[in-house]
Amino acid sequence: MRSEGKGRRIVPGKESSRRGHRLSSRERGSIALRSGIYALTAGALFSVFSMPVLEAYAVTFSNATQSYRDQVISVCGIAESTDPQRYVTKSEFARMAVSASQWKDTVSAVNTVAAANDVPASMENSGYIRTALRNGLMRTKLGGKFDPDSYVTLNDAIKTCLTLLGYTDEDFGSDVAGGRLSTFRALDLDDGVSAKNSTDALTEQDCINIFYNLLKTNMKDSGSIYGSILDVSLSSDGEIDATDLMETEMEGPVLVKTWSQFEEAIPFSIKEARLYYNGTDTGNYFSAERYYSSQIQREGWLIVYYSEAQKTVWAYGTDDGSSDLPYHCIAGRLNAVYYTSSNIVSPSSVLVGNQEYELSGSDVKFMFSINGDIEVGDEVILIVQQNTSVASDGTEEYVYYCTGVVSYSDLTGTTTGTSLVVQDVGYYNANTGEAVDSFGNVTNEGNNAGNAAGAGGAMQ
Repeated sequence: MRSEGKGRRIVPGKESSRRGHRLSSRERGSIALRSGIYALTAGALFSVFSMPVLEAYAVTFSNATQSYRDQVISVCGIAESTDPQRYVTKSEFARMAVSASQWKDTVSAVNTVAAANDVPASMENSGYIRTALRNGLMRTKLGGKFDPDSYVTLNDAIKTCLTLLGYTDEDFGSDVAGGRLSTFRALDLDDGVSAKNSTDALTEQDCINIFYNLLKTNMKDSGSIYGSILDVSLSSDGEIDATDLMETEMEGPVLVKTWSQFEEAIPFSIKEARLYYNGTDTGNYFSAERYYSSQIQREGWLIVYYSEAQKTVWAYGTDDGSSDLPYHCIAGRLNAVYYTSSNIVSPSSVLVGNQEYELSGSDVKFMFSINGDIEVGDEVILIVQQNTSVASDGTEEYVYYCTGVVSYSDLTGTTTGTSLVVQDVGYYNANTGEAVDSFGNVTNEGNNAGNAAGAGGAMQ
């Protein structure tokens, strides 16, 4: 980290400079967290997932990817994506609706009054059903039955969403059902929804998309988006920006050096959590354990971010070359910071070892800027993405984007509290065939390098 006497290093054609204030540990953690997780969220981390399209319809969709929508709805505490194409019951939908409303914190964990004739107080979600019925978000059928186990329909969702937005039956004239459907569509609340007819059952993915669309829709009698009640806002591209909400609910980075330290560091059941590794959902606990344990055994460390509210873990490690994951870590010494001639305030790329990494995201750039806290000579861990393009001569070119950065001295063990000391981590330069250690030393001069850089962070 910054120390007295360190000045500016001039690289031919590019410039690197370091000066300014020292950030607090809270500031460093926040910036590193937003760089490693949030900067990836809307455009990068979740764009690696494809949106499953139901066979019956071609689903229209806005700019936000399905995985990003899943995460927004998850971090808002509305619903978790478990099986996109399963149908959702009315009981489950009542829970989603209330969780997305101003009444989300009023539901009692213990209920003594039946919510409907067929919803006893002891039934799962009875408190949510009772709240939804009491506030007009859903209705019972004739005879006071709710049919909690029947599938929720598009018509049910239309009623719920428009009620939450402040509409009443009087707003739709004599044709209430037709007016509601027209308004629902006019407000783009059906963006990404496969159900077309009012009686169609909704899938889990449909429900998540409906609530995501609801969050960014203006209330009937104000210019505020509905999501403002959950402290979310719109980004410049018109999509939900849940950064502030995520920032308050996510913790990290945390360094773990053993599997037991990892389990101790996470304040919720890992077996019930959603677990990511290097930008990809591992699918289940056992796959995550394999990824995480392999990284710890190979390098002696694992970088972890987590959200207790979301019951989600994002872990990052080096690339062992055995899988094609979108992100991985590079550990090494920062040798240079580059600026373009048109922008001498915000850096464009950095040199770690012999590899240059383009900087992606304003928070990452800030960390390396003249006002940031990282300077040439510091040991850093970058969270990077490799992009491949084809040059005019037909050869493949590789560009590495740094989407997150953590300083070694920011990372402490979860049990000992000692500073992190990372072994020399190298990489394989796909352009030159050279194997290079993290301090820029060529350990194999090319073509036959293979995995000569060892297990540490091989870029294949």
